[in-house]
Amino acid sequence: MKRYLIKATITGGEHKGKIYLLRKGGYVAARGSELQSPLSADDYYTETRAKAVATSWNKQNEFYQSIGSCVEPTKYEAMEVA
Repeated sequence: MKRYLIKATITGGEHKGKIYLLRKGGYVAARGSELQSPLSADDYYTETRAKAVATSWNKQNEFYQSIGSCVEPTKYEAMEVA
């Protein structure tokens, strides 16, 4: 069965280029063997849902950037991990 996480890429600032994989709730997923483990309740089970969450987070990030918040500019996208 496929599962999806949100890939967050920082696009500006001090940490530009860093990539994180996020589970439900915005928790950072560990790399390596944990990503190869069986399905977790914190994974997205459909690509559509993962894309919807990524789109929502992109809009939220754009809003914070437009009001001059100190949030690092970040691009979110759905990514299949298994």
